[in-house]
Amino acid sequence: MEALLQERRLVYVTGKGGVGKTTVAAALGLAAAEAGRRTIVCEVAEQDRMSRAFQRHGVRPEQEVELAPDLWAITIDPQRALEEWLGKQVGGEDKARDFVTRIYKNVPVLDSGARGSTTTFVERGVGDVFISWENEAFLAQRELGPNKFEIVVPSLSILAEPPVAVVDKNVDRKGTRKVAEAYLEYLYSDEGQEIAARNYYRPTNAKVAGKYAGQFPKVALFTINDAFGGWQKAAKTHFADGGTFDQIYKPGAP
Repeated sequence: MEALLQERRLVYVTGKGGVGKTTVAAALGLAAAEAGRRTIVCEVAEQDRMSRAFQRHGVRPEQEVELAPDLWAITIDPQRALEEWLGKQVGGEDKARDFVTRIYKNVPVLDSGARGSTTTFVERGVGDVFISWENEAFLAQRELGPNKFEIVVPSLSILAEPPVAVVDKNVDRKGTRKVAEAYLEYLYSDEGQEIAARNYYRPTNAKVAGKYAGQFPKVALFTINDAFGGWQKAAKTHFADGGTFDQIYKPGAP
């Protein structure tokens, strides 16, 4: 580990909530600092956890705070960072909204799902460009051949994580809890992850992900939590009645 910390300029600590990212990042930061490297632990979060873990309170967002000799921490608000990035890329939120509005004005068919959209574009030949889930694009290319259309991969995209859950009242009412839980566990087994990868879903299993690393383009991915404050906030802002989507999508509008 010491050799790794000496060689690397950047070390990413990622994972779902509650798995101990702050603790691991703090430990790695201390180890690097004690090895003589000036170390900054950068936390991308709405709340400042790192400095509080070292009993430093009242720290302002995006303010460097010294935690120990050669060790500093800084917290970056993901929403503010996204707004700054949008400002640099497309001139701010208003221009981003205008850009997306113009895209929707050029949509001849808005299907209800990804598979229907693939069929409309690939088999019916409707439209010039198809914005799709990654796996749909690669499956279509596998089925029709690489010369039928070109796949353009963005440098930055949202990490799409469709939820899977066992609904207690449903499985208890139907007596299917055992088989439902077995299916859920199978999805994350080595075999289940292999099936996912073969169908162009990015596996979360590290071993399987390594095996199929060459199959997936390298894309910087951010989550709904990182950029939009979680699904509840994003849904209310963008997809509730009268939200952003209703405001920009006007079927039949000139």
